[in-house]
Amino acid sequence: MTDPATFPVSGDMSKTEFVEHMKRFHASLPSGIHISVTSVIADEAHASVEATSNALLANGKSLNQVYHFAFDLEDGKIVAAREYIDTARAVAAFSG
Repeated sequence: MTDPATFPVSGDMSKTEFVEHMKRFHASLPSGIHISVTSVIADEAHASVEATSNALLANGKSLNQVYHFAFDLEDGKIVAAREYIDTARAVAAFSG
């Protein structure tokens, strides 16, 4: 897992912190983001989603990312979510 000191959006977040993080992320995407789901595996308690994305960032760089989203479900609702990304790609895209 990435050290929060070097990649500040790693680690656990409350729902409020996550919403604020997503607002900042959205602001960095002047033209939006294109996400393609490449795989989904699910049962009653868990869902796993693999995806890729591409976007032009506000800093002029491209973000081409790979993701794994893991969801915990209860009564058909998401109760926990985890996102795994290539942090080296993120640091390269968002730095400078």
